[in-house]
Amino acid sequence: MIKFNFTETYKLNNSELEKYKKSPIFPYFIKLDKKIEKCKICRFVTSKKSLDNNKYKVISSYVKVEKRLVDFDTQKAKLSISYFNGGQIVEKTIDRNVLTKNKIETLAEYGIYFNTNNPKDFLEYISFSEQLAITYLSHNKLGWCKINDKIVFKSGKLFVPESLNLISYYLGGLDLKPKGDRDKWFDMVKSEVIGSIPLTIVMLAGFASPLLGFLNEKYDLGSIILNLSNSSSKGKTTAAMLATSVFGNPAIDKSTMITFNATNNALVSFASKCNSHTIALDEAVISTASDVTKQLYTLCAGRDKLRLNTDSELKEATSFSSFIISTAEFDLIPESSTNGIRARVFELNDTFTTSAENSVKIKSTVTENYGFAGNEFIEFIMKEKIDKIEEDYLLCQKALITKFEEKNTFKSKGELTERVFSKLAIILQAGAYFDECFGIEIDNNLIDYLLSIEKHINENSDRTKYLLDCILQFVAVNQNKFVTDYNCYDLTPSAPLGRIIKTDSEIEIIILKSKADEVFKENKILDTRNLLNLLKEKNILDCEKDRLYKRYRFSIKSEKQACYIFKISRLYDN
Repeated sequence: MIKFNFTETYKLNNSELEKYKKSPIFPYFIKLDKKIEKCKICRFVTSKKSLDNNKYKVISSYVKVEKRLVDFDTQKAKLSISYFNGGQIVEKTIDRNVLTKNKIETLAEYGIYFNTNNPKDFLEYISFSEQLAITYLSHNKLGWCKINDKIVFKSGKLFVPESLNLISYYLGGLDLKPKGDRDKWFDMVKSEVIGSIPLTIVMLAGFASPLLGFLNEKYDLGSIILNLSNSSSKGKTTAAMLATSVFGNPAIDKSTMITFNATNNALVSFASKCNSHTIALDEAVISTASDVTKQLYTLCAGRDKLRLNTDSELKEATSFSSFIISTAEFDLIPESSTNGIRARVFELNDTFTTSAENSVKIKSTVTENYGFAGNEFIEFIMKEKIDKIEEDYLLCQKALITKFEEKNTFKSKGELTERVFSKLAIILQAGAYFDECFGIEIDNNLIDYLLSIEKHINENSDRTKYLLDCILQFVAVNQNKFVTDYNCYDLTPSAPLGRIIKTDSEIEIIILKSKADEVFKENKILDTRNLLNLLKEKNILDCEKDRLYKRYRFSIKSEKQACYIFKISRLYDN
């Protein structure tokens, strides 16, 4: 181990003196040695006017500023330094704000030796070294932005139109650097993926996020979730790894794939780091979120709630727009979910891989070969499609609606049909671009599969039915607390929760408003007022003109109380 004496004065021989006095960082110089561990940063003791005594002091172990990196979003500078860490020369990016007397000691943690008690000379040397370094652009955030009124895309590198001659280094911490053999990834896709519509859909989601991010600027689409839900060993994780390998390393916690075992704030923070890149959240079964619906709202909205900083000023809200793939052994959407969630969270309950061998081939390929396809896809978009993205999106949306109308001649569109197609159209668009970019044809049944997603959603989107089901279930369990026409005198409840009136065609349920509101809250029905208004329009809710309830008296002697009155058809009850 080399020992550093920062107080001792040393002498140079004549040849060394002639060599080092020409140092561009005079009075500092890098004293080189055949043994890398002996390389040092030194400083002449005397001024340039009298170098005849050739004395110098050691300032530090080897360290040099290689690049100066300026983030074009924040304009803050970072430094890329190379240094000897005790075993080898390594490179690291540091914040420039460490170059102060109070913070410079943090560099010692990386194995850099310098006089921490008096770091003045070391700080001055770093400043001189920085002045010689070339300045480059850098970025931490991902997604679309404009530079000089030109649209660019930030990923593992900066994608720019040919008219812009810019290079930017990505410093965000996600592994988005291509690795392995590009052809091996595409050969695997042709042999193991194409032909399986569910697996192809998930793969296309890996390409669709940049399109979603671009379109979100105008259409406020937020984020879109594909929940791969089925029992174990059905290929869910394999499919998620395939999608995230489009742009980066598919290993968990290396790039855009993490476990669902995180707080809501942590997930939002992670999603904002991955803007316009497809995210995978593995194993939702162990999610720590106590309220899945609230978590889904935040992720689908693509933005976090507003917060104040310590100075009571509004912080910049994190935002993102990406396809998010979750894997789980259950459906994420609870029955209480609003239609806003149902139009953005799509449950895929398929088997994604055909066999254990199929899964192994996909996993083994994507873990060693990744990142090439996404880069080529963005280059294709920048060159061929940047001015056509919106037009092509609307054409894909129209294609889905036209196909729907052809297959449903006597059936009108559901409440959510157009909203669902506005999201699924992006996957269809990604498929068309994938075919054109790579010359790999996607199965013609892709559009039929997307239509089946819409069909499933609309069949389960009648939220008023869920509200009525909750009321009927409560009444069935607590029937002895309701006044009925067939109550015996002795069995009539003294403090009834409501009344049940049956006729040949309908059942009239009168329930205390306060109790019904409790039922709605327990079942996490968040949009009660909207649903009650819909029931009013359907003549199922009997209420006063200016309110959604009526004042009702259960007996001659009792006072009138606020009640909801539901008139439910016998056909519904059956």
